[in-house]
Amino acid sequence: MQKRPSLLIAGGLDPLGGAGITADATLASVLGLAPLPVALALVEQDSHGVRRLWPIALEHVAGSFRAALEDGRPAVVKVGVIGSTEAAEWMIGTILPWLRSDPARRLVLDPVLRGGTAHGAPLAPEAMLPLLRALATPQTILTPNAAELAKLSAAVSPRTHAEAVELALSLHRETGAAVLMKSGHTDCPGQDAWVADGAVTMLPAHPRWSLDLHGTGCFLATALACGIARGRPPLQAAAEASAMLARLVAGGGVAQVGEGRPQLLHAMARW
Repeated sequence: MQKRPSLLIAGGLDPLGGAGITADATLASVLGLAPLPVALALVEQDSHGVRRLWPIALEHVAGSFRAALEDGRPAVVKVGVIGSTEAAEWMIGTILPWLRSDPARRLVLDPVLRGGTAHGAPLAPEAMLPLLRALATPQTILTPNAAELAKLSAAVSPRTHAEAVELALSLHRETGAAVLMKSGHTDCPGQDAWVADGAVTMLPAHPRWSLDLHGTGCFLATALACGIARGRPPLQAAAEASAMLARLVAGGGVAQVGEGRPQLLHAMARW
């Protein structure tokens, strides 16, 4: 009987399926993993943006997490929208000991603070920021955009790509977490940066796409998590995830679902 590596995916439920755990689970399955989806929030969201978020009750979150961790036995957990500070506090008490018990385990944390765009609807209160930082350990990989970097660093929003990279390096030095800095909200879109081991590596650049797409941040973080779960070194997984997203967009792997922003066709993803 074939055994596939598993990936625990925790986050919000997007009704259109272009982001959140539905999209993450599709991508993980396409890339050969067994997805273990855990809902942390229900999101009132369409192709135009996010309007409202309802956190899942902590009892359900805790039970789902325990079932996935104990029976699914993932080596990697990917977390997006958390939903509530109570859930984040519970995760600190559960995920951090889980990480420490095996140095090969990884947490890929996409610190989603707003929906859809840099100016989208808030998805996390200010009280969530110190809890996200508490989840940033040497076994954690953060995947923030420039605005999220500024929030996590309690800094002014970076005006340039170079300033965003400096913030990522500072956050890495403070927490020990690796950082895959998403470049889409900088003056150099298409030039993602990997920050780990005290150094910055610029990933291969890709052309800026003209479309305003829904779900690219979720895709990048999940593709990274999938690569690590399949045994790739984190830097290689980051570079492959960035390149995969660029190929998908360049190859027409997008669809119009609804009247607003197009979304990715995850089923077309390939290593």
